[in-house]
Amino acid sequence: MTKTRIEWIDLVRAIAILTVLFVHSSDGIYIIQSDALMNFGTYSRIFQYISLFIGRIGVPFFLMISDYLLLDRHYDDEKTQKFWKNNCKNLIIITVIWTIIYVICLQFVEFNSASINPVEGGNLLFSHMWYMPMIIGMYLSIPFVAAALKQFNVKVIYSAMIVFAVLAFLVPFISLLFDMQGIHGVTVQFCLGFSGGVYGIYIILGYLVKKDFFKRIRHNSLV
Repeated sequence: MTKTRIEWIDLVRAIAILTVLFVHSSDGIYIIQSDALMNFGTYSRIFQYISLFIGRIGVPFFLMISDYLLLDRHYDDEKTQKFWKNNCKNLIIITVIWTIIYVICLQFVEFNSASINPVEGGNLLFSHMWYMPMIIGMYLSIPFVAAALKQFNVKVIYSAMIVFAVLAFLVPFISLLFDMQGIHGVTVQFCLGFSGGVYGIYIILGYLVKKDFFKRIRHNSLV
């Protein structure tokens, strides 16, 4: 019997699940007690920042795993429609159903309690729903992205990913450092929406891992 299961992907998936659970647990503690945050001790604040860092790697891991498995495939018209049917249809239906449920619940809570702020109530119910449009959009785009990537050498793809990563992560960080020093307005106007933003970077990372690109880079350089 041919072994098709990739064990290291199961391990990464398990780590991603644990980090998502961890970040929601720790966020719950610090968000609920946000008014008392300034009174927390040094170790508690350090734990908060560590939790923020560890917890936020879950979604990138999930996206990289998905696209490791999905991008290095051939998609024609028939396979694309089948892929959408298997991966998008149910997600869209579930998202619409839960959105309706949340809206009804929010209206019910607001009607029975005048002290509830509609904006805060909406944020509480819909805060995690950002993931559904993102993953649906990713699945809709995968056949086109897979076809486009096959036309380019992995080095060219890697170079583009580096530029996108600098624009998405480094430039905002530098702007924040200037802002903290009282120098405001130091920013660069750009839009990565067409590429999926930071999530597009994670998608391409998964593809590059599948193509063994990072095995060619020395460990010291990679770190």
